[in-house]
Amino acid sequence: MEELERSSRVSAATYASLLKQCIARKALGHGRQIHAHILAAKEKDPRAAPTAPFLGNLLLQLYARCGDLDRARSIFDGLAHRNLFSWTTMMGGYVQRGRFDRALDLYHCLEKREEPSYRSIEPDAFVYTIALAACSSLGDLASGRAIHARCHDRSIRDVILDTAIINMYAKCGCVGEAKIVFDSMRQRDSIAWNAMIAAFAQNGHLREAILLYLEMTAQGLDPSEATFTTAFTLSILLGACASLESLDRGREIHATIIDRGMESDTVLLNSLVRMYSKCGSLLDAMRVFQSALQDRDRGGGGSIDAITWNAIIVASARSSAGNLSIHLFHEMLLHGFDPNGITLTAVLTACGHAGMIESFHSYFALVVGDCRVVPGIEHYECMADLLGRSGRIGDVQELLQAMPFFPNAASWRSLLGACRVHSSGVEIAGVAAGEVAVIEPSDHTAYVMLSNVYTINNS
Repeated sequence: MEELERSSRVSAATYASLLKQCIARKALGHGRQIHAHILAAKEKDPRAAPTAPFLGNLLLQLYARCGDLDRARSIFDGLAHRNLFSWTTMMGGYVQRGRFDRALDLYHCLEKREEPSYRSIEPDAFVYTIALAACSSLGDLASGRAIHARCHDRSIRDVILDTAIINMYAKCGCVGEAKIVFDSMRQRDSIAWNAMIAAFAQNGHLREAILLYLEMTAQGLDPSEATFTTAFTLSILLGACASLESLDRGREIHATIIDRGMESDTVLLNSLVRMYSKCGSLLDAMRVFQSALQDRDRGGGGSIDAITWNAIIVASARSSAGNLSIHLFHEMLLHGFDPNGITLTAVLTACGHAGMIESFHSYFALVVGDCRVVPGIEHYECMADLLGRSGRIGDVQELLQAMPFFPNAASWRSLLGACRVHSSGVEIAGVAAGEVAVIEPSDHTAYVMLSNVYTINNS
């Protein structure tokens, strides 16, 4: 900026150099000053002012990269000569800021070539990649297929573009079409493999995701070429192993994580805890958690977060290790992590498994009062279920009628089921059945359950 203040006339090259520095540093304030200086120079002496076309593109890039899309679009619309860089910069700015519909509108405008100023511009692979990213986020399968067909007609292919097509079909639920593109690729890098693995896993084809990962590693491809993508893919695969309860495959992926030194990745840590938990190995889940906690306490990193604590507390509660779950909850507070609604559900469930029916009121008060967690209907339903399982039918009715939500049919059915199991509360069972009938008149199961209550109490 000092250079601008000292010079009476500034060349286009100097403006360009300064703008590039602002773009690299995302220094929007300084960039605006330079823009103002250019406008002032043009107003003072239009003939002496710099008129190089590339200055317009640099200003466009500055505003788009720094998130001022309205100003960027104003500059874009005012460009006398728009080239491919102008279009990709504006489209990319929209995609990066989540304005996918605007990016796709620009793409369609470019393809129509209605104005002479850009009639000769042919979209390249980069334009198509940006447009496909917009289609993926919008779930616009029709536009995505049209872009794919356009790329095919023009014989435009590269790894990045093909991967974008795979992602688009995957996000739109067309896994078969994604696999056809993947199989037709002449070259595949680790990002393409990861994209196809994610496509399978995110659309419920869990076994196929695991098998493709094994094929990838068997071919000797090193996923560490793209660390973030690899962590994302391994997390997806651990989720697949958890859903399939495939403990052996999960352990193989865990070994891969250790081999690559990725144990400190928070997403992978949380995925490992959940995987071992859902595969029935609370011991392994605790080992992973304790190792990460010890590393954190030694100052080795902060990979544990509130999600990790929730995962291990939930794992303990689901494994009927109620006392352990309660202990972990206290440890979570001691380590300075705030509980949330998931923590509250896990703690209430743990109280039930540990036989601590008298204690869950105090834990509820602690989490809601001291920790300021806003309880939802699911928390009241959890307490009602615990009371019902312990035979405290009257307390369940009082809770359902006193909670700050209208009880749903499932809540009243739960109370009705508790009356049947504990052979008590005939009058309360009648109230519960009546409430179900009001909420869901077409559901006749409540009357069958009520009949069972009467039968059991009369026998």
